[in-house]
Amino acid sequence: MASTPTSASLWTRGFTLLCVAEFLGYAQHFTLQPALPLYITHLGGSPFIVGLVIAANGVTSVLSRPIIGYWVDRYPVRGNDGHYLVEPTTYRARDGSWVRLLRDLDASFRIYATTSRNGTTWDTPSRSDIPDSPSLSCAGTLPDGRRYLINNPVPNSRDPLVLRLSQDGLSFGPAQVLRRGAPALRHAGLHKGPGFQYPSAGLAENALWVVYSVNKEDIEISRIPLQDLNGAGRRR
Repeated sequence: MASTPTSASLWTRGFTLLCVAEFLGYAQHFTLQPALPLYITHLGGSPFIVGLVIAANGVTSVLSRPIIGYWVDRYPVRGNDGHYLVEPTTYRARDGSWVRLLRDLDASFRIYATTSRNGTTWDTPSRSDIPDSPSLSCAGTLPDGRRYLINNPVPNSRDPLVLRLSQDGLSFGPAQVLRRGAPALRHAGLHKGPGFQYPSAGLAENALWVVYSVNKEDIEISRIPLQDLNGAGRRR
């Protein structure tokens, strides 16, 4: 599926509601920032105490993130063959079970899968036959009940980016190319390489919108009309 320009508006109902939610979230935070020092002073706190209270959130974040990041990287989920697995994407299959697909850190170049009947307890992940770079993948459900999976299928490469469809959410069909032929890097960098990577997707205006990084330098969007999912996607 090739990508061609489209003039569809970004300002959909869903995108507007997302912006409003983000605004309200930050508004409550920055409303608290000036009010908290006044309240502490009212209780008899000194400027030094005010500074400690305001800095507490930032200091806690700075100290905890490296520890939590190391813990997440050091003790990820393991497959039934002992491989370390990360970056899950989760959706519901047609039979009502939950399906979770994971990236393998130990170079099998396959996606691992696990299922759950209740979303709480999960089977031990096992290797699927779906090829993977490895990289982050993205899965979800279309309005007609089909499931989609977006990933990079070529070993040690994030070009192309492809889409697969499934009727039941357990077995996926052949890959359809969303993007291929990544441009050259403009800037060198650590852990950077050419490709279309880190996809995320959502539904709006009778289309599947796929957002992804290009070379870890740009963000681009591909729009795929639902009626044309087996044909061409359109990018904006």
